[in-house]
Amino acid sequence: MALIAPQSQLWYTRAMSSNPIASQLAAARQDVENLRHQLERYSRAYEIARAKLEAYEIASKAFEDASMHESSAVTAKTTRKRLPESGWSALFQHLHENAEEPYSYEEIMRSSMMVGLYVRRDSLRTRMMNYVNDGLFERVGDGRFALTDKGKALFQIETANDATALAEHER
Repeated sequence: MALIAPQSQLWYTRAMSSNPIASQLAAARQDVENLRHQLERYSRAYEIARAKLEAYEIASKAFEDASMHESSAVTAKTTRKRLPESGWSALFQHLHENAEEPYSYEEIMRSSMMVGLYVRRDSLRTRMMNYVNDGLFERVGDGRFALTDKGKALFQIETANDATALAEHER
């Protein structure tokens, strides 16, 4: 809107009051101004929403990548066989030297105390079932287990045949 000189302002005010379209023109100008402000607010809101969307897309992709990496790590972890702790090796070596196969839970518990490995019965049951699943022990009866050749090798248990072969080799 152009600036009007002070002496002509009175004329402009009289002209506007006598012009029937002038009030509609002023209302239209106000509508345009209001819509411009709304458009600016919506434009800012749109930019914020767009930025959030992009951030969530990036986070979602990172989450999916991490989940895939984690699931492959879990698969690799579950297929990898760990070596037994030294306490368990000592337990089974002691058991082999002092008890007859097949071993019962009670015999295993007694031997564990003898070597200083304190194990709860439920933990022992779980451990023995894992060893059976891994092929280190064979379940030969209700609560009775026999070492397999794989178990003897892993727990470094020397059998009578191994001792005879070693003695013959040393001659």
